[in-house]
Amino acid sequence: MGINDLEKKFDTSKLRYDDFNPWPLIKLKLIKKSNFEQKSKNFNYKNEVKKESNLKKIISFFKSFFHYLRNPIQNDKVDILYFIKSYQTRKNSNNNYFNEFSDPMVYFVGRELNIKVLELNDMKLFENRRYEYPNTASIDFVKYLSLIRIKIKTIFGISKKPTNIGLLKNELNVSSLEKELITLNEFSKTFEKILKKNRPKIVYLVCFYDMYSMAMSLACHRLNIKVIEYQHGFLNDYYSMYTKWSNVPSSGYELIPDIFWVWDNETKNKIDEWANSTSKHSAIAGGNMWLSYYKKTNPLINLRKNNKKKNILVVLQFSPLPEFFMNYLKKNKGKFNWYFRKHPLHPVPNNIKNTLENFSIESIDTTSKKSLYETFSFIDATITLYSSVGFEAQCYKIPSIFMGENAKYGFKKLLGKNGLYFAENESDLDNYFNSLESLSQIDKFYIEFDEDKIKKEIKRIFNT
Repeated sequence: MGINDLEKKFDTSKLRYDDFNPWPLIKLKLIKKSNFEQKSKNFNYKNEVKKESNLKKIISFFKSFFHYLRNPIQNDKVDILYFIKSYQTRKNSNNNYFNEFSDPMVYFVGRELNIKVLELNDMKLFENRRYEYPNTASIDFVKYLSLIRIKIKTIFGISKKPTNIGLLKNELNVSSLEKELITLNEFSKTFEKILKKNRPKIVYLVCFYDMYSMAMSLACHRLNIKVIEYQHGFLNDYYSMYTKWSNVPSSGYELIPDIFWVWDNETKNKIDEWANSTSKHSAIAGGNMWLSYYKKTNPLINLRKNNKKKNILVVLQFSPLPEFFMNYLKKNKGKFNWYFRKHPLHPVPNNIKNTLENFSIESIDTTSKKSLYETFSFIDATITLYSSVGFEAQCYKIPSIFMGENAKYGFKKLLGKNGLYFAENESDLDNYFNSLESLSQIDKFYIEFDEDKIKKEIKRIFNT
């Protein structure tokens, strides 16, 4: 049974655990289960989790403790608290860790509003980091303490049971769900303590659909603090955690942010289709802060004219590239300079990586480590299944070719114009690549990235 069918068949609005409705977490588990099954089918993928030794865990615990002592969570009133994860950061030219979501906000309004950044390490073992923005605190030690409390509660059976969950027992492992609910609830209580010390008016986070972000949303709900999710892409109708929710309680979900800050009006409308039926949730087309920041601080140096061959960037996702594209690649290995960029959360299986690197100018890892917008300085076109990179490329007047069904139907109103196109066969690809100059005549951008509008929106939300 599909997830949307479940929402319609069962009254998911009546599910309860403690003082919140756990359906968003359950829905996330069902999506992950479906995605894993599809990934296994597509790539013969095995979920091999490498367990760290107890010694490494102990060492990480003490490292995080001493690091925390240098910058502990104190009673310090802030205006905005930005909650990030370690995988969302990368090193810049100064060898400091820079975050593409929080640092642009600091750049835009950091002089007017007191912003504090909390980073939680979701990469298992502790890593000592030096941040570009000094008012950034690692809460790894706090995370470890929470995990210890969770372990104790699990051993002694100190936990509550979800109600009305039996209806879904055929769809998921109820025992596993109960453990995750204990974890989420405990982290939420930990975050409440932090929020009470920092007393922010607003909390921003990225990707609400994970255990930690849902726990933060719940903590904000309990303390009546507005929580905003900053969107990290351009949505289509197939992003189930953002679209087509059914049986949503009129008061909304405690595990979902109050406001979705999205890049564009198309995405805003998709979220509003269900959010408008609640008194809690809404969406705003605030724009892409990172794109705005990067365009201002890194003037584009166009390197494309220095190369006779066209440079093509292929953006990979967790679904395989279509057969017609692979055939085209084989026939046109030397005609273009091919670059392949992986998704940050989806490793490329070795067999596919080895195959693609037979055609690429450089390794997939080399291309992937570059800033996407830096790559745009020499790229003539992008190809992807349905990645929102195509809409970011549009802002640099670079045409994009989509090949996935999700894009064909999810972006159908936008394709065939303004640098966004769809290919179903080799002939389509030939036609597009032979017309790149005309396809690059782009006069409309779907993503908002005006700096003044972004600043005004941040301040407007803060002042309401």
